[in-house]
Amino acid sequence: MNQVTLPTHVPQSEKTEKDYEVKFLPMSEVYADTDFNCRGEILAMDVIDLARDIKKDGLQTPIMVQPWTQVPGKKYRVVAGYRRFTAFIINKESHIPALVKPDLSDLDARRLNLKENLIRQDLNLMQEAKGIATFVAVGYTEAEIAKEFEQSRGWVQIRKAALRLPPDIQKEIAVGILTGEHVRRIDKLATNEEKYALVKQIKEHRDRGERIKIKPDERKIAPGDRKHRNPTEIYKMNEYLLGLFKEGVFGTRCLAWAAGAISDIEFCRDIKLFCEENGHDFVPPDNVREII
Repeated sequence: MNQVTLPTHVPQSEKTEKDYEVKFLPMSEVYADTDFNCRGEILAMDVIDLARDIKKDGLQTPIMVQPWTQVPGKKYRVVAGYRRFTAFIINKESHIPALVKPDLSDLDARRLNLKENLIRQDLNLMQEAKGIATFVAVGYTEAEIAKEFEQSRGWVQIRKAALRLPPDIQKEIAVGILTGEHVRRIDKLATNEEKYALVKQIKEHRDRGERIKIKPDERKIAPGDRKHRNPTEIYKMNEYLLGLFKEGVFGTRCLAWAAGAISDIEFCRDIKLFCEENGHDFVPPDNVREII
C-alpha cells in the first residue's frame, strides 16, 4: 500500500477528527467530475511523471473527497487532487488514500478545488475564470472574490470579462492566444462582430510575430454634451476614477453597474454598505429583495 502523510498546511487550531478522517477508498467508488474541476479533464499524458513518483515514493498527500451519490455506483466525488487520482488510474491501483470531508456545501467544495489549483500556478486564464463563475453567479462582489482567493480586483475583473465573451473567443483565451489585456479590450466592444474582428486582427499579428497595440475608442465627445454613454465611455470614466482614488469609491461601482460589469445583487450590496456607513436607511429594490 502506498505511503500516506496527513496534510500539514491546516492550522492546528482548525484540525478536528472529522477533518482528518483518511480512508483507503476503492477507486471504483470515487467519481472524478471533470465539469466540477476548474482544470477540466486531466489527461494521462500530463501526469506520467507524477504517476512514476507515486509508484516510487508513495502518495505524500491524500486526495480530498466528499460523499457523492448522484452518479450510479459512486459514493464519493473528488474535491481536490484530480492529478493524483489520474496518476493512481495510470498505476492501476485498486484503492486511494482520501481525506473525507462529509459536510462540504457545493460552494465550499468549489472554493477548495480552485484554491488548490491556484497554488499550482499553471491554470490558464479561462480555467481561472470558470473557477470563479459560481461565485459570480451567487452574487459575490469583486472585492469578496479577490479576498477569498488572494488576488487583485483587476485579476477578478479580467476573468469576469472572459466569462462574458462568446464561447469561440473563450477557446482562444484557453489556448493562450489572448492575454488579459486583450480580454479587457475585447469585452469593451459593443457587438460580437467587433469582438470577432479584433480577435482576428490579434491572431494575424501573432502569426506574423508582431505585437498588436490595441487602441482605445478614439471617438471624441465634447465635454458639454449630454448623451447616453456606451460601455466603452463608462469604462474609461471608471478607470479614470480608479486611477484617482484606487478602491472604495462608490461612484465607480455606479459606473460599473451602468456598464453591465456588476450584477444587481452586487450593486445593491454596495448600496447597502454605503447606507450603513453613512447613516441612511436601506430599502432594496423589489427584484433583489428576497436575496439581499
